Amino acid sequence: MQIELSALSGSWIKQPDSGTPFSHGSSLLLRQDGSLLAAWFGGTFEAEPDTGIYLARSPRWDAGWSAPELVIPAQGCAHGNAVLFEVAGTVYLAYFRCEGEWCGDGVSWFRTSRDAVAWSSPRVLCGQAGILIKNKPCWIGDRLALPAYDERTWTPCLLWSDDGGASWELQRLACPVRAIQGSLLPGFPTALLLRSDLGELLKMTSLDGGSTWTAPEPTGLGNPNSGLDAVRLWPEGPVLLAHNPGRSAISDILDPVQRDGRYPLQLTLGSPDLKRWQEWLVLERHPGEYSYPALISAGNRLALSYTYARRAIRCVRLCWKAEGGPA
Repeated sequence: MQIELSALSGSWIKQPDSGTPFSHGSSLLLRQDGSLLAAWFGGTFEAEPDTGIYLARSPRWDAGWSAPELVIPAQGCAHGNAVLFEVAGTVYLAYFRCEGEWCGDGVSWFRTSRDAVAWSSPRVLCGQAGILIKNKPCWIGDRLALPAYDERTWTPCLLWSDDGGASWELQRLACPVRAIQGSLLPGFPTALLLRSDLGELLKMTSLDGGSTWTAPEPTGLGNPNSGLDAVRLWPEGPVLLAHNPGRSAISDILDPVQRDGRYPLQLTLGSPDLKRWQEWLVLERHPGEYSYPALISAGNRLALSYTYARRAIRCVRLCWKAEGGPA
């Protein structure tokens, strides 16, 4: 099946030369009213006690972004990895807060809002220290599953909610290798694509709705120890993966702020069974850090946010069309 790009546009969510000198770990949400939200953490640098959570808004799919707003001040604690999602008209903003050594002495929290302006008091997402999040949740049957990971052991986890996000239960996945920051793909089987420090993008699969999982196995794609995200273009259909495809960190970035090896940034098209992959669109080719993508879909529309040189947050919006599949 041929998936073709039909439209593409790019914009800044957070400009490189404004606001905080450091920006990273973004998340996107398309709300039920058609507006977009973006969240990320920013400050002087990662793990510094002045890093808070920022939010920007776009009123329509094709509109620009509002100025960044500090919605969760640091108050002397380092914050990281914001994740946005919506359940029954309520926006959830989940994030990590560290009150000691990064990242082992922190826990993940969430706040809720109906309008993304007035936020609830913080509630604990997971009370176990060192459990972080990065990618969006998805529904597996009637349960909400949020990918998570243990930064201390570098192993994948899932957080499950049976009440629409009000409370969460931690599931640790048996993983004999170092792999984190999974992107969850519903379907049969359910799949979890994982970052690793082995130079390889890994996958785990489940045939019982996430109760048990296979051991991690190679996908055939490289991963230079960098974050990723993925979506299915339609139920049981092909997968679009946003990632850095290299197998090792190329030490050619002289800027000490940026991490080596996190370019190019590209979209790769995968077969429904995740066994065949082909390069689909390269978004950033030149040396620099273009990392931690967050990818969302709505019909034949896709939106992607990502870290740009650790100084800005960039957004790309595109449309696709398929021959022999949903339009």
